[in-house]
Formats: sequence, structure tokens, C-alpha cells
Amino acid sequence: MGTIADLLVATRGHKIYLDTNIFVYFLDKNTQFFDAAAALMHSLASRHAHAYTGQIAVAETMVGPYRSGNPRLIASALAFFAQKHVLTVVRHGDGAYQHAAQCRAQTGVKLIDALHIATALQAQCRYLITNDKAMRTSGQLQILQLSDYC
Repeated sequence: MGTIADLLVATRGHKIYLDTNIFVYFLDKNTQFFDAAAALMHSLASRHAHAYTGQIAVAETMVGPYRSGNPRLIASALAFFAQKHVLTVVRHGDGAYQHAAQCRAQTGVKLIDALHIATALQAQCRYLITNDKAMRTSGQLQILQLSDYC
């Protein structure tokens, strides 16, 4: 559909929510999606937009580093998520869980995906960037598939 540059232009100045897979591609240096994820992270570090994610995305992403048992990898990933100028990690409030349940009931998406959507809406994000084809645009939140820009 476009290039990573098109994605960066579309999201400039907006609040964006990043799904777990974006962090995994970046931190694991995924061969297929690392370049796009790295360009996105670089643009966020340059403050072209502000990114949000939920605590659940941090937990999902940290499975790999913890599984590796490598203290440096664990510390590096935790330090990445602590970069407040690049990323805000949103706490999942009671409202997010209720909204996630409603979203799952209405759309049939997995509860974890519904929680990502609810948290993005809680943070008032305009875009959610993912590579999960089960997530679809609804209402004021536009779902962007990273693979459409690679």
C-alpha cells in the first residue's frame, strides 16, 4: 500500500499506539520487519509523533528476553520501555478491561487484542500500528498494518 515513509507522514503529529509485534520486530531484529520497525522507532525518538503502548505489550515483549535468561538482553529491553520521551506505557484501568470485553463481544477479536484497542482509545490515540490482521479499524481508532508499508 505504501512505504514506511508514507506511514511516518500519515502519523506525524498524532498519538499512536504500538502493538507488541512492533517491539518484538525491533528488539529481536526481525529480518522481515526490522527496517520498518527501526525507522518507526527512530522517527519517534525524533518526536515526529508520540507513541503509547499498554503494560500488557511490555509483558508480552519481555517473554523473549526472560526466556533467554540473558541479563543484558533483559536490562536492554527494560531500558527501552523506560524511554519516556519516546514511549508512554499506559496502565490498564478498569475501564479498559470493560471496554476490551465489549470490543471482544462485538467484534470477536482475541481478548488481548481487544485490550490493546481499548488501551489505545483510553490514551486517545488516532492510530494503532500492528501486524495482526485480525485487528480492524473501528470508530475513531484507525488500525495500520506495518506490512502494508514494507
